[in-house]
Amino acid sequence: RCSAPMVGASELAFRLTVRTVGDIDLTWTSMIDADGYVKSESYRREINHFHTDDDCVAQLGGRDPETLIEAARLLARFDAVKAVELNCGCPQRCARKNRYGAFLLDEPDLLCSIISRIRSTLRNTETACAVKVRIYKDEPKRTLDLCRRLASPQCGAQIITVHGRSRDREPHADWDIIRQVKACLPQHVLLI
Repeated sequence: RCSAPMVGASELAFRLTVRTVGDIDLTWTSMIDADGYVKSESYRREINHFHTDDDCVAQLGGRDPETLIEAARLLARFDAVKAVELNCGCPQRCARKNRYGAFLLDEPDLLCSIISRIRSTLRNTETACAVKVRIYKDEPKRTLDLCRRLASPQCGAQIITVHGRSRDREPHADWDIIRQVKACLPQHVLLI
């Protein structure tokens, strides 16, 4: 069982509380700003409580490959961090402005290059390379093609978390496309 990431609610106290009320195997951090994590020691101190939270996924936001790779390397030092996940699901205004999160899906070549490089960085660690994606609105084939590409040996994503809504934030998830992605990549897809 997993506790999915929620903006403003996946901080350490929430993750620890959720573990006490349910049979939770894996939690997610809130999106960690990769640039801030790499550059700011005080920001890292706010985030780095992994010794008290077993088995979590550290979710990164950003678009600069070098910064994301360095943040992944720093996070992989913690035994509790079981995966580093690039967030390609955030549709918020800050993500639109800086072209990360769900807006990185508009640049699949850059996205795949970043995932490939993060995977290479994590290769000699016990930390998995993960990516969270939203679906392309009314384009199931495009969504499937991207997920296949991300899971390919050339990219190397070991976990793909599928958010069943497009960045337009429709009120209902598209469970059919989630089923299709799960069917074509059963060993990669995590449903949360």
